[in-house]
Amino acid sequence: DQLWQKGVTLVTTSNRAPNDLYKNGLNRSQFVPCIEAIMAKCAVHEMRSGRDYRLMGHKNEDLYEDPRDERLRLGASRGACSSSENQNKSSGTWRVFTVGDKESKERSNQWLTGKLQRFAKNDRMVTVDVSVQGRRIRVNNASGGVARLTFNEICDAALGAGDYTAIASVFHTVGVEQIPRLTMGRVDLMRRFITFIDVLYEHKVKLLATAAETPGELFRRPGVCVAKGGTAGTVNVDEAFAWDRAASRLAEMASREYVEAPWRPKSGAWLLEQAKIQEVVPTSVLRALWMRYDADHNGVLDESELGCLLGDLNEMRRGHRNVPEEQLSSAWEVLTNRGKRGVGNRKGMGTVDSEFDTCDDSGGPAQRKMPSRRGDAFITFDDFIDYGNEAFAACASE
Repeated sequence: DQLWQKGVTLVTTSNRAPNDLYKNGLNRSQFVPCIEAIMAKCAVHEMRSGRDYRLMGHKNEDLYEDPRDERLRLGASRGACSSSENQNKSSGTWRVFTVGDKESKERSNQWLTGKLQRFAKNDRMVTVDVSVQGRRIRVNNASGGVARLTFNEICDAALGAGDYTAIASVFHTVGVEQIPRLTMGRVDLMRRFITFIDVLYEHKVKLLATAAETPGELFRRPGVCVAKGGTAGTVNVDEAFAWDRAASRLAEMASREYVEAPWRPKSGAWLLEQAKIQEVVPTSVLRALWMRYDADHNGVLDESELGCLLGDLNEMRRGHRNVPEEQLSSAWEVLTNRGKRGVGNRKGMGTVDSEFDTCDDSGGPAQRKMPSRRGDAFITFDDFIDYGNEAFAACASE
């Protein structure tokens, strides 16, 4: 109303006609006056198209298994694809297993393991906790910015969009295994899965999955007819509409354009804000944050990665990202190994291969020099644990 009163011209788009906005929503009657104002003051144009532009992207050949191997049924939606070329090929981002066939499911698990190990640079998977508003989301298998989750862990649990956003802000690649066929009998599972896909899509997280069907056939619409005004029929239509969009997004997530698009997580300051509630941050939470700041996933933090951490801490505490040279130098001096050339085994957080004859202080194997503008120094995970708890304690006391 204020916009119209001030003479502002409003141009907006929606995937629903005005009369269908927030349909079946809680207390929708309070929103009806807004709909009536839109209908009275705006010219509504239906931009109908039979083409799904999410399916226009180029398929990334590197992500395709051999389509001649008929044992493999991978891929983007058979039902959603608009071209015979897309329908005949198999995408290496989504593998279908045969329900009830243990060997088929095992092959799918091996496929997913191989894919994720490649993205994680073959680092050993460890357990981490992603912190959201004081709560912790357990991720049992994570390494190098890559997470492996089961369908039940993300959808058969009390998780919502905020939780999925935190996951999408820590991991640039997520593998999901054992996605079942979705039915109206467990509509809660389908709704969470749709929300999960929406969040990954918005943040450009790469998705690898094993499932009982291709996206286009994962949800089969129930053939139920209900009289006009019947609740069940309306809900079915709403869920089918939401799933069509999710299936379309899943198809786009297999395209070259999507796979090559840069990851778009929430800011590091937002992620730190989720964890600062506790005075002492658990090691499992810091391990997840480590994956965010160890950008090159080489097992240590260099000067530029420390600068990103300090910038995020400053934004959270002072509202700006400026990192003075004195602050960086002081943190670097306190936290680095002061010229040691090796980093010991850090509970799965990564080690560095050797090209030197020297050993670390504990007599461990010789390891190669780490690149840094300040010479040999770098920050290990144990250093990060100490600094993380000190920093969050300082934030909590302000």
